[in-house]
Amino acid sequence: MAIGNDIVNFNSLIKTGKKRTILENTDLIALGAFNKSVGGNYEPLFIEGVDLIAYFITKVREDLPKTQTINTTSILTPDSKYDLIDVIAQSGALTLANPETVYKNGQNFLIRIVAVGTNAALTYDTMYEAYGSALPTEVVVGLPVTIGCTYNSHTNVLESLNAVKQ
Repeated sequence: MAIGNDIVNFNSLIKTGKKRTILENTDLIALGAFNKSVGGNYEPLFIEGVDLIAYFITKVREDLPKTQTINTTSILTPDSKYDLIDVIAQSGALTLANPETVYKNGQNFLIRIVAVGTNAALTYDTMYEAYGSALPTEVVVGLPVTIGCTYNSHTNVLESLNAVKQ
């Protein structure tokens, strides 16, 4: 890829092992992501047929947390494609069920629960284990609870390293 008169390895523009691009908060025109056309207008730079701007926008979107928003439910089954499961208006008791999707060893996710109307009792299926702090048994109206979980494939458990009542 040419940036100005320099040749740059396209892969060097992305941090190794991360989805976040090095180009965050970078002026793409100054970087050379656009070519100046004959008429003085800027046109997107293409690399092997790929629009560089569209590529970076996609990479930034991939880096955003994947959130599942639920109003209320009696049974919550985590899904490995989400980084945050946000229960925004829980009314009544809630059971956190074992996941039905496959998590990777060390994969993290958060469960945030806000109760409305009455306090919500919490119960847990067999894969949830408390580490560092006890698993909360109730969500008080107006005081959200956030439970951080990490999957451990060696023991097949969701380790709750921190459960915080606000």
